Amino acid sequence: MEALFIFFMFFVGVSRTQSIGEQPYVAFTANSPGFPIVSHGKATPILVSKDDWPGVVRVAGDLRDDIQRVSGETPVVLNAVGDAGKTTPIILGTIGHSPLIDDLIRRHKLDASGVAGHWESAVTTIVGNPFPGISRALVLAGADKRGTIYATYDLSEQIGVSPWYWWADVRIPHHDTLIVNPGRHLQPEPAVKYRGIFLNDEAPALSGWTSEKFGGMNSKFYTKVFELLLRLKANFLWPAMWNNAFATDDPENTRLADEYGIVMGTSHEEPMMRAEKEWTQNPNHGPWNYSTNSKQIDEYWREGMIRNKNYEQIVTVGMRGLGDTPMSAAAGSQQLETIVTKQREILKETVNSDITKVPQLWALYKEVQDYYEKGMRVPDDVTLLWSDDNWGDLRRVPTSEERKRSGGTGIYYHFDYVGGPRSYKWLNTNYVPKIWEQMHIALTYGADRIWIVNVGDLKPMEFPIEFFLDYARTPARWNQDNLHQFTVDWAKREFGSDHAEDIASIVEGYTRLNSARKPELLDPNTFSITNYNEADRVAAEWNGLIQRTDALAKELPADEQASFFELVKYPVDASGNVALMYIAAGRNAFSSRLGDMKTNEYKSEVERRFTLDKQLTDEYNHQLLGGKWDHMMDQTHIGYTYWNEPPANAMPAVTELQPGGHELHITPNEPSSRLLGFLHNAQLVQASGQPPPDDFKGFVEQDNVVAIEAADTSARTGGALNSAEAHWVDLPAYGEGKSAMTVFPVDASSDIHSPASLSYSVYLYDTKDLTLHLRLAPTLNFVPGRGLRVAISFDDGPRQVIDTLEHNTNLDWDIAVSDDARNVEVPLPISEPGEHTLHIWAVDPAVVLESVIIAHGQLRPSYFGPPESPHDAVAAAAFSQR
Repeated sequence: MEALFIFFMFFVGVSRTQSIGEQPYVAFTANSPGFPIVSHGKATPILVSKDDWPGVVRVAGDLRDDIQRVSGETPVVLNAVGDAGKTTPIILGTIGHSPLIDDLIRRHKLDASGVAGHWESAVTTIVGNPFPGISRALVLAGADKRGTIYATYDLSEQIGVSPWYWWADVRIPHHDTLIVNPGRHLQPEPAVKYRGIFLNDEAPALSGWTSEKFGGMNSKFYTKVFELLLRLKANFLWPAMWNNAFATDDPENTRLADEYGIVMGTSHEEPMMRAEKEWTQNPNHGPWNYSTNSKQIDEYWREGMIRNKNYEQIVTVGMRGLGDTPMSAAAGSQQLETIVTKQREILKETVNSDITKVPQLWALYKEVQDYYEKGMRVPDDVTLLWSDDNWGDLRRVPTSEERKRSGGTGIYYHFDYVGGPRSYKWLNTNYVPKIWEQMHIALTYGADRIWIVNVGDLKPMEFPIEFFLDYARTPARWNQDNLHQFTVDWAKREFGSDHAEDIASIVEGYTRLNSARKPELLDPNTFSITNYNEADRVAAEWNGLIQRTDALAKELPADEQASFFELVKYPVDASGNVALMYIAAGRNAFSSRLGDMKTNEYKSEVERRFTLDKQLTDEYNHQLLGGKWDHMMDQTHIGYTYWNEPPANAMPAVTELQPGGHELHITPNEPSSRLLGFLHNAQLVQASGQPPPDDFKGFVEQDNVVAIEAADTSARTGGALNSAEAHWVDLPAYGEGKSAMTVFPVDASSDIHSPASLSYSVYLYDTKDLTLHLRLAPTLNFVPGRGLRVAISFDDGPRQVIDTLEHNTNLDWDIAVSDDARNVEVPLPISEPGEHTLHIWAVDPAVVLESVIIAHGQLRPSYFGPPESPHDAVAAAAFSQR
């Protein structure tokens, strides 16, 4: 099979480069055909012209070091053909900047078609007789400097060097032989032009770590960030800004960013390439108020652009208040338009008289979007950077008219946030299906000029960072049905293939649970102790993940222990421990009200888990790799009392009972919540009625509810998959269940008469006081003038259109993003018990339905609601006899 693949590659001659999810083009066996990078104890030299971009010359040294890391053999880096002798070198260079590459193209030795003129594209191929005396060479040719750099780092990844080799201490497997397969391996032009991260909310973790390890956020630190971004094939950075000023903390920061090939910007509240701290740390600047201090502010901006004019950058225009706040109440869109006009005059005078040649963005964040919606505009060459709601839900995407703008549009997204309803900064709470679903919307609507994501301290967001950047670059590789493969491929690269499926399952499990309720939002009352066995079910899921993770850690070799701890074990053990601590605190409070002596066991568990949290933090900060990541887990995360972080972790309050007096008898092997629940909240007795026939296929009422996962339909109607007509599709592993349902295409027209429906067969014993509960993702109405609607009907009855955002006050939004779900209730007028069919019809695209519940009256209090009801009559009968 391998030989057949190589034969096909040689004659067809085209493959796409391998990142996660693509075919490799490097072989590790001595008998493989192709170009030997390392063979028989020798490494081929690397040839790069000194006339090329400095970042390209520099990356040749990284390739040399990566080959040495893998093979133990160190190639020599050469700068002239004459120095190569009769070797077979690796030649890397940029079209139009490398005399070596240009000469190969001119003499028709190198085919640059499909590469030249394409943003950040490159080709890697074997060239015969490239220069006199050289029989062949492996050529890496980029259309621009980053094309060459990406091709070089892609080769590094192909030979076994993870982009996270330093940032997550991923082991580098040893290979004596490295051979590039024949073929023409293309680095495609990225779908999103500028792709990057925002280091933000960086205290106490990132600030403490950089202070200890580098003496601050200086160029020693930032070059590590630049290299990581380039290895991930990203190109854009907003630097840390809470207590830092990128350009003045270390003047080398800006110069080296440009040399490495990183496009710099400044955050949504820091216009004209100047950090907020540059203003606030100078008492002579006066007030940050354009109405009273415009002359000083204009000069300040002018100085910043003179300083940065020779570097590749995207200039943030506009203005917000200090400290990430709105401008003064007196400031309005008219003044903001004046500010942008003045800023552009400064850019013409300092950077380029042709202002369209200066990349600019206007961040439509929070109240700034309101200015835009009320009519404020900026010139077409300025990129409109739309934002999510700080919780991963897009607020807006471009309209058809906005997509015509020469500056295009982009998205500012969040993996981390400081603000209401609760700050979340500690661990990764972002799972891939949600990221994909929202960013797929962004791409479909043409928001493809800039994607930048707030990643907090960078660690521990390694996994979602990579998916976000990879999807921005080559989105065609990923769809809702193969996202699991991304996680498996990631696990294979970092830990090998033996445990990749298990690791992928664990990572998907903990990120889904953390997304369902972020650790900072947990408290002793989050999960019901008495209803639906909820606390027991959540605890069992976390305990299962922890046990699997800890068992797997014992099987991994020594050189994978550190990376596994950082990327998998600590996130699972630490976040699971916090969830279990809060569940124990809830059990303690409940048992104490009953006078149950198990109260003291739960108190001890809370105390033990609070101590374990500190032990895990100490292991990460102090014991791991001799303290390499000291302070990186300094973020407080237990004991929130309002939106912002607590000053120190505070254990939940617990109660201790003294022996004596009357005690309730508890069976030792049964959770007290299961046996004592009737004392707290009486179980609803199943309504009597005629049982369903034995051949009934559907969901049967149990305990006065019918609960259904959205994907468990009895029938579906509507447009065919992949058609332009609206249709329902599965979103596997989305939400709390196995799959959610959504309406594709996400840019389909709204239609209250759509033929696309989900049907659910149900059996009801009674019809009194029925309510339909729809659990949906907290998606927002991201298209102006359009809502997020579905329609419902029963049996052959008429449709009722439901506006899922009918109740969308600030409080409603707080609840939705905290719960990671929006719950919609609709009264159901059904006259007869027995068999019925519920239909849910598409109206607006991109609605995400997670579950459906039909209940008599109000549901008993719980976080997730009741588990799925039994299917068909036989299952219902078995369920009722348990």
